[in-house]
Amino acid sequence: MLHFHCMKPRYHLFLILSIVVWSPLVAQDTRENADFKLAVNLYNDKLFDLALEQFRQFVATYPNTQQGIEARYYLGLSQAKMGKHDDARLTFQNFALAFPDNQRAPEAWWNVAEQYAAMKNLREAALAFERLKTFHPKSKLAPNALVQASEYFERAGDSDNARRVLRTLIVDYASSDVVLPARLKLAQRYLAERQNDLARAEAKRVADGSKDPDLASQGLVLMAKALVSLKKYEEAQRALNDVVKNYRSTPAYYSALLLLGSLLRESGDVVQAFSSWKLIDVDSARAPASVRQQALMESGNTSSDRGEFARALQSYERAGAVRGDLRFDARLRAGLVAEQLNDVRKARTLLMLARDDSSAADGLGEALIASARIEEKAGNFFEALRMVSLFAEKFPRDARMPEMQLRGARIYSEHLRDEVQAVSRYDALINSYPTSALIDDALFERAEALRLGGATERALEAYDDLLKRYPASDFAESAHIAALRLRTFELKNKEAGLEKLALLVGDVIAQQSRSALALRLGDIYFYDLKDFGKSAEQYAAALRLGLAADRRALAWYLQAKSYENAAEQSGSNAAPKQDMMLKAIAAFDSLLKTSPASEWTDDALASQLNIRLRLAAGTADLRSTSADFLQAHPLSKRRDLVQFSIGEAFRRRQSFEDAARSYALALKERPLKDVEASALYRLGESLTKLGLPDSASIAFREYLRKYQNGEFSAKATWAVAREEARRGELRSALELYQQIEQRYPYTAFVGQLAEARADAYFKAGDYANAASQYQKLLGTMEGRSPELRSISPEVLYNVGVSFARLAKWEDAQRYYTQYLVRDDSTERAGKVYYGLATIAREQNNISLAAQYLQRASQFAGASTGGFNQASFEAAELFFRNEEYANAIEKYEQVTEKGVGDSLRQYILSRIVVSYYRLNNAREGDVRSAAFVKSYPNQAATAAEFEYERGMYFLRKDDYVSAKRRFDNVIQQYPTTPILPNAAYGNARVAELTNKTTDAVKLYEGILLRYPAVSIAPRVRLALGNLYYSQEQWDPAARQYKAILDSESRAPDLVPFAMNNLIMAYKQLSMFDAALDLTRKYI
Repeated sequence: MLHFHCMKPRYHLFLILSIVVWSPLVAQDTRENADFKLAVNLYNDKLFDLALEQFRQFVATYPNTQQGIEARYYLGLSQAKMGKHDDARLTFQNFALAFPDNQRAPEAWWNVAEQYAAMKNLREAALAFERLKTFHPKSKLAPNALVQASEYFERAGDSDNARRVLRTLIVDYASSDVVLPARLKLAQRYLAERQNDLARAEAKRVADGSKDPDLASQGLVLMAKALVSLKKYEEAQRALNDVVKNYRSTPAYYSALLLLGSLLRESGDVVQAFSSWKLIDVDSARAPASVRQQALMESGNTSSDRGEFARALQSYERAGAVRGDLRFDARLRAGLVAEQLNDVRKARTLLMLARDDSSAADGLGEALIASARIEEKAGNFFEALRMVSLFAEKFPRDARMPEMQLRGARIYSEHLRDEVQAVSRYDALINSYPTSALIDDALFERAEALRLGGATERALEAYDDLLKRYPASDFAESAHIAALRLRTFELKNKEAGLEKLALLVGDVIAQQSRSALALRLGDIYFYDLKDFGKSAEQYAAALRLGLAADRRALAWYLQAKSYENAAEQSGSNAAPKQDMMLKAIAAFDSLLKTSPASEWTDDALASQLNIRLRLAAGTADLRSTSADFLQAHPLSKRRDLVQFSIGEAFRRRQSFEDAARSYALALKERPLKDVEASALYRLGESLTKLGLPDSASIAFREYLRKYQNGEFSAKATWAVAREEARRGELRSALELYQQIEQRYPYTAFVGQLAEARADAYFKAGDYANAASQYQKLLGTMEGRSPELRSISPEVLYNVGVSFARLAKWEDAQRYYTQYLVRDDSTERAGKVYYGLATIAREQNNISLAAQYLQRASQFAGASTGGFNQASFEAAELFFRNEEYANAIEKYEQVTEKGVGDSLRQYILSRIVVSYYRLNNAREGDVRSAAFVKSYPNQAATAAEFEYERGMYFLRKDDYVSAKRRFDNVIQQYPTTPILPNAAYGNARVAELTNKTTDAVKLYEGILLRYPAVSIAPRVRLALGNLYYSQEQWDPAARQYKAILDSESRAPDLVPFAMNNLIMAYKQLSMFDAALDLTRKYI
C-alpha cells in the first residue's frame, strides 16, 4: 500500500504531460482531414480551379502524409479536368514513379497514357499504357492497358508494336476476359498485313473458344475474310453460312450477309447475291448503317455491270440516303445511272447532291464533269458553263481540262450561237494544250464556228490550217467538204460584182451585143454573187440570143454547172433538186454534142456522170447507168476519175464488190495523185468489208508506201496493224501501233491503243505480256468514268484466259468471275464456266469443278457435233469424286447425243460401275449383261464388272460371294489390268475373316508381282496396318514410309500413312523422327 501511495503523484504527472503533447497532434490531424475533405468536395462539385489550388496547398502543407500522397493524385485529376494535359501527365508520372507501391500507381500510369492521347501524342500514349503492364504486371488493369497500347500503336501507324503488344497480352494473360477480343484484334492486324494463314488461325480460336455470340460471330466473319484471301471460297462460305444461320441477333450477321453476297456474285450466282444483300437492306432498323450502305452499293454496282440500270439506280439512291463514307459515291453513281436511263431531271438532282457532299474530295472533279454534261442535255447551258468554270478553278492541272474546255466552247457554238465566245474558247484550248489529243477537234470546231458566224475567209483559213497541220485527222474529210462548199457557195465578192455590174450597165447604154452582155451578167452571178439559179438563166439567155460560136461551149458548161450547184443549194427539197439535176444533165449533153473536144469536155463528162449516179434508183440502176456511160464515152481522158466516181457511188450504196472492182479499174488508168490516194484506201476498205483481209492489207500497204502523211494514213495504218495482230504477227503489229502513237497522236485511234496492244499479244500467244497490258488497261478504266460499263466483257475474258494459260489460277479465277457478273447467258459464258472448272481441277477441288462443268454443259457452245464435252467432263469428275448418282445422270446425258462407238462403250461401262458402287447390284447386273451382250470382245471391261460385283459383296460382308467373284476374275481374265485389284480383294477377304497369315502373304505377293500398279499404295497401307496390329513395328513403318516416299501416287492415303508412321516411330523409340513427321503433318 505504501508503495502504491508513493507512486501516485508520479502517475498524475505523466498523465498531465501526455495530454499536453497529444493535444496539438489531434488538432493538426483534424485540420488536415478538414482541408483534404474541402479539396475533395471542391473536386466533386466540379470546381476544378479551386480544387486545383486547394490540392496544391495541401501537398505543400502535408507532403508526406497518406492524404498528402492521395492529394498528389487528385492534383493530376484536377489538372486533367481543366485541360492542362501536359501538367497532368507530369503529375501522374511523378506520382507513379515516386509511389510505385501505392494502390493508385497503376491508375496513374493509365492517366499518363490518357493525357498523351488527349495531346494527340499517340505513340507516347501507347508506351505509357505498356508501362502500366511493365511496372504493375499483376494489376487488374494490365490486360486492358495492353489492349489500349495496341490500339494506340496502330493509330500511330506502328503496326509491328501493335502486333507485339497483343501477342504479349495473349501469352501473359491467357485466362483474362480480354484475351479473345485481343485475338480478334490480332487477327484483324494479320489480315491487314495479308498474313492470311495467321489471321485465319487467330479468328478460328475466337470463333471456337468464345461463348459470347457477338465475339464468336465476329471471329467467323473475320475467318471467312482470311479464307477468301486464301482463295478457299467454299470454307469461307461455310463460315458465313454458320453466322447467317446461328447468329442472326448479332451485328456480325449483317457483315456475314454482305461478304456472302460478294462471294456468291464472284461464283456466278448473282441472283443469290442480290438476295443476300436485300436481307440487309430490308432490316434497316437493326443493320449497321455502314454495312447497309455497302450492301446497297454492291447491289448497285452489280446491277450496273449487268446493264440493269433501273435496278442500279434504286440501289444507289437508297445508299445515298444513308449517312456514311460511301454517300458521295452513291449519289455520283446514281446520277450517272440516271443519265444512262435518260432521266435528266433526276440525274441533275442527284449530281447536285453529290457536288454538295462535304466528303467529295477529288471525286468532285468527276461530279463536275458529269454535271456539265447533264446540264447541257437539260438545256441549262449557263449552268453547264458554270460547271466548266468550277472545274477549271478547282482542278486546273487535271488531265481532263482540255475535254472540259472543249465542252464549254461547244456550248457557246452549238447552243448559245455565240460564235465569238466559242472561237475565243477554242483558241484558249489550242494555245494551252497544243499536244492534246483533242487539238484537231478544237481546230475543226473553231473553223465551223467561224463559218456559222459568217467569217467565211477566216473559216477557210481554219479548215486549210487543220488539213495542213493534221492531214490524217478524223475530221479531214469533213474539212475538205466544208472548205469546198464554202468556196463554191459562200465565198462571195460583192464589191467586185457591183463594179462589174456598173461596167455592164455602161456597155448596155453603149448598145453592145445582148448575148455577150447576158454571158457577162451570168459570170457575175456565178463567180461573184453565187446565185446559180440566176446565172443559169443568163447563160441560157446568152445561148438563145446567138452567142458567138467560140463562146458557146463555155456557156453550155457554165449553165450546166449552175444547175448542178443550184441543185446542191436546194438542200433536201427533192422536186426542185431533181429538176435542177436533170437540167444540168441536158446542158452537159448539149455541150458534149456541140463541142465534143472542148477543154471542158472531160470535166463535163465527170460531172454529168456524178449526177446520173446520184439519180440512180438502186444498185442495179447504178450498174446499168455506169455501164451505159462507159460504153458511150470509151475515150474519156479522165477514166481514172470516172471509175473512181462509180466506185464511190457503189460504196455509198453498200455494194462493196462493185465498189472494189471500180476502184481497181481506176488504179489501172494511171490516175492523178488525188484520185490514186483515195482509190487505194477505198479499195482496201471495200475488200475488208468483203472479208478479204489479205487483199485489203496489200492495198493499205501500197497506200502507206506512197502517202505516209495523207488523209487516210492513220486509218490505213490502223487497218494493217489490226490485220497483223489477227494473224499473230506481233512485232509488225506493235511497230504499226507505235507509228500511230508517234505520227498521229491527234486521232481517235490513240485512245484504243492500250486494248489493241493487249489484243495483239493475246492473239500472238504471248500471254504474259497480254496479261500485263490488259491489267494496265483495266487500271486506267476501273476508276470513275462517265461510261459506267467501260470495261468490256471481252477484255475480262481475254485477261482471264491469259492468266489461265500462265497457270496463274487465282488471277484467272478473279477475272472469269468478274466476266460472269456481266454476262452469264452467252456461249462465251459457257467457256468461262469451263475455264473455272479447269482451275478447280488444278486446285484439286473436284466438287466445285463438277459444279462449273454442270453449268458449262447447259450452253450450246459446250456441244460439238452433238457431243457435250462439258457434260462428259462433269460426269468424269463426279465419278472420280465418288458422286456416282450425279455421274450416272451426266453420263446418260452424253449418251443421248451422237457419240462415237468407242466412247459410248466407255461411258456405258462407267454407268455400270457407278451402279455397283451405289450398291444397286440389280441394276448393275442388268446393265452389265446388256453391255457384255453388245460388246462380247471387251474382256477387260467384263473383268472389271466381275471385280465390282466382288467389292459389292465385300461391302455387304458376304465374304464367300465376294471371294468367288474375285477368283472368277483371276481364273477367267488372267491377263486383264484388273487382276491385281482382284488379288487385293481376296487379301481383304482373308484379313476380314481373320486369316491374317494368308492376308499378309497375299498382300506381299501383290507388291512382289505388281509393284507399280495403282492399287499398290492401298496394299501397302493394309499390309502396314496388319504388321502394326501384330506389333511388328519395323516392317509396318517400312510400308508407311514407302507410301510417303511417293506421295503423288495416292495423295488421299498420305494422312493415314503419316499418322500411322508417327505411331510406329514412337513404338520404335525414334522420337526425333516422330517429331519431324509430326511437324510436317501439322
